Amino acid sequence: MCKDDAAAKSAAYAAGPKPSEGYGGKFGVQQDRRDQSALGWEHHETVDKHASQKDYAKGFGGKYGVQSDRVDKSAVGWDHKEDLTKHESQTDYSKGFGGKYGVQQDRVDKSAVGWDHQEQLQKHESQTDYAKGFGGKYGVQGDRVDKSAKGWSEHTKPELHPSQTDHKKGFGGKFGVESDKVDKSAKGWEEKTSTAPHPSQVGI
Repeated sequence: MCKDDAAAKSAAYAAGPKPSEGYGGKFGVQQDRRDQSALGWEHHETVDKHASQKDYAKGFGGKYGVQSDRVDKSAVGWDHKEDLTKHESQTDYSKGFGGKYGVQQDRVDKSAVGWDHQEQLQKHESQTDYAKGFGGKYGVQGDRVDKSAKGWSEHTKPELHPSQTDHKKGFGGKFGVESDKVDKSAKGWEEKTSTAPHPSQVGI
């Protein structure tokens, strides 16, 4: 009985996990399954210093501020002073708009005229021939007058109203009113109507 139990435990131990295997085993890590590029905790990496930490003559904040061997060949420093060339109008006062002669003649627009030019304006035909135009000799150019227009010399007499030619007609005529045009229901001034007394006046 005891021998069978010991054999069973030995078989179970052999089939089960070993304490020396896995991350929590005897050696901590299974070496055969380890990443070949991995380093252990006992490794200490040496980090290179930055260029500004090991050589203060390099970089923009170094001893000289800039690495001279890497400066752009076309660049100039702050100590450089550029000498500007003068404009030709500053060296030769006969050139330019403010020069000796004011304007370079070889560059003047051919159609341009100077300040000394005085334009002669042509007079209107009404200023040269006083027989033309509305203010001319005859007042108006007759060939351009509207055919239906009449001049100031035209005098037209208005016709008289019928009441002015025949005094028997109209409200102001001989008889005062044209009887053929009187309203049939109208009565004249000669009509006299007696008003009937009120019943209260009759019964007294």
